[in-house]
Amino acid sequence: MKNNLKNEEIEKTDTTKYIILIRSINPNIKMKQFREDLNKIKGFQNVKIWCRTGNVILDLDNTISRQELNEKFIEFLESKKCNMKNPIIKNYTVEEYKTILSYNPFIEKKIKDKSIVFFPMGENLLTELKFNRVNNKNEKENDENDEKEEKEEKEEKEEENEFQSNCKLIEGIIFYNGPTSGNPSTIKNFIKLNKITQNGSGYETTHRRYESAKKVLEMAM
Repeated sequence: MKNNLKNEEIEKTDTTKYIILIRSINPNIKMKQFREDLNKIKGFQNVKIWCRTGNVILDLDNTISRQELNEKFIEFLESKKCNMKNPIIKNYTVEEYKTILSYNPFIEKKIKDKSIVFFPMGENLLTELKFNRVNNKNEKENDENDEKEEKEEKEEKEEENEFQSNCKLIEGIIFYNGPTSGNPSTIKNFIKLNKITQNGSGYETTHRRYESAKKVLEMAM
């Protein structure tokens, strides 16, 4: 009997808890059935769902690699059960996820806008955003006069300063603190970040409000 108990204890700890984030989950998916179907996938255990925005917590059998986790999950999302095309997912161990959230530079700032976490996608993202602005400038007509050029350079500098004040790149993670809805002119930085991280951009990732991300972590602990 004792040996059996020991074996059971070993089996229970022979897993790693992961947090999987899905971008733009199909709104037609029924979360109860979604969780039940995930629990049936070999190697997936104790599946939990937070909210309806694509936050999954599960225990993964340690015989399954992270790459296999991705493959199994994407295959499931693309199946008729979920009917998602080219889904974007990110997976992290609980400790990795906790570390990511700890980097948020806006935690102590009393700003009305809630901070957003764009999960790791590489150190070149901000460079890419700046590069896009340079390209746009070079595409302008060559016959612009000096006064107009000076005005546009000033506007671009102001835009750059605003961008740098509410967007921070830390360890390959973008932290954004600013409005996410309203007049397009007031949310241009969020639109820019959202666009460059969408499917096919080369920087595919997902994002969450910091407070929501914290609740997912709490559920996983």
